[in-house]
Amino acid sequence: MKELKFLALALLATTLFVFTSCSDDDDLKPDQIFTEALSAKFPDAKAIEWERAKAYYVADCYVGNKDLDVWFDGAAKWIMTETELLKTDLPTAVLTALEASEYSTWRVDDVDMLEYPSKATRYVIEVEQGNKEMDLYFSVDGELIEEKDVTNTDDTHWPE
Repeated sequence: MKELKFLALALLATTLFVFTSCSDDDDLKPDQIFTEALSAKFPDAKAIEWERAKAYYVADCYVGNKDLDVWFDGAAKWIMTETELLKTDLPTAVLTALEASEYSTWRVDDVDMLEYPSKATRYVIEVEQGNKEMDLYFSVDGELIEEKDVTNTDDTHWPE
């Protein structure tokens, strides 16, 4: 009888775990204020999927052929846009700075452009060598602003 109770409890715990671990915010339907804010900022946005990231609402969408993550605060104020780029989309100054850096021989894994309402645009280049991963933050004119070790960490570009 104890084994049957234990089995029933284990089955119940497993079922609860499966249902809670499978939940995601991909089907998030934000308040109209967020969809209006996105439409005002990017009227041509397509294939829009919303998610929550901590206190932020993030619209994953396409504008033209670019994949964007558009971040809003809880009041639907635009905070940041992260645009996925190809290495060839980088400004010449950023490419030149990367090629002149100590990371020039590292493999480029990901390239993003971060735009903010009241601060300068940044380019983030994720580079890898062996098991080591670094995010390199560059200004538009090619200045290396920050080097961030993202080996085995969450490499989300959070709004500042």
